Amino acid sequence: AAKPLGQITLPVTFGTLSNYRTEFIKFKVADFESSYHAILGRPALAKFMAIPHYPYLLLKIPGPNRVLSLRGDLKRAFDCDVQAVQIVAKA
Repeated sequence: AAKPLGQITLPVTFGTLSNYRTEFIKFKVADFESSYHAILGRPALAKFMAIPHYPYLLLKIPGPNRVLSLRGDLKRAFDCDVQAVQIVAKA
């Protein structure tokens, strides 16, 4: 468990130069070791009007020109997690 140190509002952008969406998202700042740098919760997904498809690791967000489809990569996420654990173990 960790208590938030404070909060910060940052612009978050998804998409490409020709089709993107930016929203200002409020993040809580906590002081704990984690492989995650930021977690987008339900309020952020609601602000983007995002539809998550968890079994497919897919997030769909309406954009100005067409739907933005953001795909996850389970192997890459696992590799990043392993690397973060190794970095913490060396410290």
